Amino acid sequence: GWSNIRRDSIINYIITTPKPLFFKSIHMNEEQHTALNIANGIDNVIQELDVNKFVAIITDNATNMKAAWNILMTRYPTKIFLGCWAHGINLWIKDILKLDWSKNILEIKGDIPLLSVAFFKLQQLEKLIRNNTEIPNIVITESLKLVEWRWDNFLYNPATIVAYKLDPRYCGETLNPKRWDAIIERELMRLAGPENEDQILEEFAEFVGKIGGFSINHLWGPIKEKPYNWWNLVKARYPILSDIALKVLSIPATSAASERNWSTFSFIHTKLRNRLLNPRVEKIVYIYWNLRILRSLEWPLSIDELKKKGYLLEDNIINTESNEIELIEEDNFLSDDSSYTNTMNSADENDTSNMDHDINSISSIEDTNNNEQTLFYQM
Repeated sequence: GWSNIRRDSIINYIITTPKPLFFKSIHMNEEQHTALNIANGIDNVIQELDVNKFVAIITDNATNMKAAWNILMTRYPTKIFLGCWAHGINLWIKDILKLDWSKNILEIKGDIPLLSVAFFKLQQLEKLIRNNTEIPNIVITESLKLVEWRWDNFLYNPATIVAYKLDPRYCGETLNPKRWDAIIERELMRLAGPENEDQILEEFAEFVGKIGGFSINHLWGPIKEKPYNWWNLVKARYPILSDIALKVLSIPATSAASERNWSTFSFIHTKLRNRLLNPRVEKIVYIYWNLRILRSLEWPLSIDELKKKGYLLEDNIINTESNEIELIEEDNFLSDDSSYTNTMNSADENDTSNMDHDINSISSIEDTNNNEQTLFYQM
């Protein structure tokens, strides 16, 4: 959740396809952020878009969010509910930075996109700390205690272990079979459903043993670096296991997209535009956020190509992050000083005068939202 410039409580919903698309936001009014209210809000989105289109629900690690998971688990027993890995690891790093030894560390940053990679990187980080002879033993001991606590309370979910096991790049190589095999099998049976329990175990046994269809040499060559393509290759022969693998390997490890989306809300709903009504802000954010996603899919990522096509102007702001080029165009109704005046005047008159001309295009797009959303979710 987030509070806007007027202290209105807002909850946003991002659909990962795997691009993070903004679906909608909800103004909570006088409703409290209880687990039941949050669960019902998520449930409404699931029902609105079709439960079969969802693999996992990712939230932050707040207590009310975790309680909402428990409510939703009773309604959707085969779905996966996760906290934000970035949040959990960030808290662990903050714990370490509280130790005197680390007071000279200025910045730690990185990007962990998927569950299987997140678990692998966490293990690497633990190993680096454990084997670093320059770190005092007491710091190593305390750091490992802290990561164990964060793992138990924030990061652990059986789906994470399943993702690491089914990623052909790793195949769960560092997992202790005695500790994890039974957990992985139970989670696979839960995700497959009671009607497919025997088949999923048979398929999983062949995967672990690299026998049957998994014994083909070329499967363990360079193609394994692209897990999604890899599982699509064997999908015809191993439909149940492939379906689960494709799902868990597509789950993002963080809810960072939601946080970035709040930045877009803040960019649009500023002090100078503080009288924009919440439904109108939602429409503008919907277009602004999702148009950038569509552009990233359609446009080449070469600056020279963008210039040739006339997309890149001198007064555009360019941000490069994660190999993506983001064009931020300050449209007239968002940046021009006269537009600020128009916006505030229109708000004084129940938000219906000068802004209407600028928002008509938004309204017309909203009329076709169902078609657009269908396109987004099928990407």
